[in-house]
Parts: sequence; structure tokens; C-alpha cells
Amino acid sequence: MKHIPAFDQIISSGRYEGILAWLIKQLKYHNRHQHVRPLAEAMTNTVRQFEITVPEVLIPMPLHWSRQWARGFNQSDLLARAIGQNLNIPVRSDLVTRYRRTPALEGLNRKSRLKLLNKVFKVKTDGLENVAVIDDVVTTAASVQSLAATLKKHGVRHVQVWTIARTPEHAAY
Repeated sequence: MKHIPAFDQIISSGRYEGILAWLIKQLKYHNRHQHVRPLAEAMTNTVRQFEITVPEVLIPMPLHWSRQWARGFNQSDLLARAIGQNLNIPVRSDLVTRYRRTPALEGLNRKSRLKLLNKVFKVKTDGLENVAVIDDVVTTAASVQSLAATLKKHGVRHVQVWTIARTPEHAAY
């Protein structure tokens, strides 16, 4: 059964495999911030290949405060800031809060992820109409689906998703 996404467009730099997966894992789990720049460059180059409506702001996929505190940073925020600088688009990490903690989503199927992600985001949109959500990896698209649906409920008309990588088994979504 096909799901109609709440987001309007998804753009990924590549598949979550090989060197791209290695760079993301090094950044995310081993605090290798030197990988932000090449990953952001890859995303910037990918976005420039598409005819898009330039978003008003970039919104990093938020982490729950406890996960961000434990990790020490939000990789999506670091990537969004570098991409925003490259494309001269402001980044607004203050617009979305992940107010409910969920267990790690890695290894869960789409249905389980969607159930866990139901009503986990609080949004203030400041009258924005066109945004791009920045995330490092999209697997089942459950997180970006939940966030895009919440953004649209709060008046955002067009939600793009820019992700560094997609898992190969979900690349068609």
C-alpha cells in the first residue's frame, strides 16, 4: 500500500551505503565534526541540480533534548547551518521542538516508527509558507512524515525534505 507523504519533495545526496554511510556514522556516533563540511557540500551540490522553490528557512530535524544532551550536538543542525551558509538560506532551529522522547528508531519498521512519532513535535511557524527540513538519513521517512504533517497543520504550505542519504531499500519513497 502506498502512503501519501505530507512532504512535497524529498531530495537526497545519495544512498546510505559506502563512504557516505561511513561519513555520517563518524559524524553522528563518533563526534567527527570535520565531516560536516563534505556532507554539506554534497547536499548543496545536489540541491543545485534541482529546480526548486528556494525555501524561506531550513529547519533541522530536532532531537529530543535528552538525546541531544547525551550526544552533545544535533548532527542535522550542524548540517543545516553549513548548507544554509552555502546557499544563503537562514536556519531556524527554534521553530520545532521534539517534546516527547522516543526510543531509538533504528531497526524499526515504518508502522512502528509512525506510531512512536505520532504527536512528538511542537511547531511555531512564524507565518512561513515554504520550508526545507534537513536530516542526515531517511530510512522509512516516518520522522519527516510526522514533522511535515505537523508543519502543514500549522500553516506551512510547502515542505521539502533535504537529506544527506536514503537507505537503499526505501529509496523509492
